[in-house]
Amino acid sequence: MDTEHYLSVIADQSARLRAAVSTGPPDAAVGGCPGWTVEDLGWHLAEVQRWAADVVATGEPADPPDRVIPLHCPR
Repeated sequence: MDTEHYLSVIADQSARLRAAVSTGPPDAAVGGCPGWTVEDLGWHLAEVQRWAADVVATGEPADPPDRVIPLHCPR
């Protein structure tokens, strides 16, 4: 595994997420996730990306922190 490559991909995708979230009003509804706002989805995905970056950086598998779990979007 090329840790630097994966961390670079996560950083790039995080920047793209920030750009996408910043284009609309934070209180806008997210069609695929009833009850969620753009802000909810942005925070949720940011937490997931932080967790993934930590797993990649440390090489240690870990369960997602509790704060990542509370929002449930239908799949």
